[in-house]
Amino acid sequence: MIGTAALILVLSVFNGFEDLVKSLYSSFYTDIKVMPANGKNITVSAEQLDQLKGIQGIKNYSLVVEEKALLQLGRLRQGGHIEICC
Repeated sequence: MIGTAALILVLSVFNGFEDLVKSLYSSFYTDIKVMPANGKNITVSAEQLDQLKGIQGIKNYSLVVEEKALLQLGRLRQGGHIEICC
């Protein structure tokens, strides 16, 4: 009985932390992400970007370069994900 209560308490705390982290980083998460159907690149013209600005409901957009990477520090290696805003 006490174990069940403790488990419910711990799960509730973790759920609260998740909501806190999401609220702190919500400006970094996108509502929509456009990706190429094939390959890695999308070619977008200046005219297409102007058309995007004209769509009602779009407040902002970002062009992002995204790639998987192997990060190394001395003998330590870790796979990672790199995003660079253009």
